Amino acid sequence: MERVRDEVEVKVTGGIGWFFFALIPGAIAGALLMYFAFYTGVIDWQKAQRIEGRMDNRVGVNGELTKPVDLIIRKASCLEVSRAYLDSGVLTAYVTNNCHTTITYWEWHFNQIAPDGTIINSWYDNSLEGPEVGQTVERTQKLKEDDRTSKVVVWTTTR
Repeated sequence: MERVRDEVEVKVTGGIGWFFFALIPGAIAGALLMYFAFYTGVIDWQKAQRIEGRMDNRVGVNGELTKPVDLIIRKASCLEVSRAYLDSGVLTAYVTNNCHTTITYWEWHFNQIAPDGTIINSWYDNSLEGPEVGQTVERTQKLKEDDRTSKVVVWTTTR
């Protein structure tokens, strides 16, 4: 008896097209994963917004933002405010001595001003040590909290 062998011939056909055809299910799966990630992100964002809204209602905040306060530095003398910051009601000013001599008496001032130009609060301090020539000193002052404040003007004077 003679046995017949089954010979199977394997042919590779299609070339690179079959490779890309095989990638289609992976691309569809990736697109679905990205869609679900975006969808769950939107749901989480909406949930966070609802929680923030409930918290605002509990504490009596109506959700409206207040306008930022403008900080104006007035140049009044050779002893000048080089920069100033307003953070949480605390005014921080950096005063630089650009004069040719050490200042023995100086004042630093600020005005809190309403949108219509009315001065709400005015303050100055003259019990300060004079900075040396070219030296910069830092001064801080807590401002009175007032919702009408639209700008704060800072400056120094010497005598």
